[in-house]
Amino acid sequence: MGYRSDGGMVIFGPKDIMTAHLAALRMTQTNLDAWTCPELCIYEAGERMFFRLEYCDWKWYDDYPEIAEFSRIWQESEEREHGELGGFRWRFGEDDSDIDQDSFGENAYFKVVVERHAVFEIPDPPETPGG
Repeated sequence: MGYRSDGGMVIFGPKDIMTAHLAALRMTQTNLDAWTCPELCIYEAGERMFFRLEYCDWKWYDDYPEIAEFSRIWQESEEREHGELGGFRWRFGEDDSDIDQDSFGENAYFKVVVERHAVFEIPDPPETPGG
């Protein structure tokens, strides 16, 4: 998988547990600003919190800092005591058949559909001048 990939993860759980978890991750994480094209969002819905991190155009080598950090965040979230968190991750490689996804925990809060598709639209033909 040494070519470019796009993907992301969503980690979620009770707001108080997620706040503590994200603080612990932040204390040991690398600089997200140095990552290529990261999109990081935190959402709250009632008593739940969602952490979403998406990336684009990453070279997928395990020893690259972005990949190592992404994997660490996923692993530490999955290993959280008492199964308090849930998560979903996905990755699209350059090859059309290279789609990877994984999840942990109970996911009753949102739906993720991973698919690769293209939309092709033919516009109306332009009007012919004078005719």
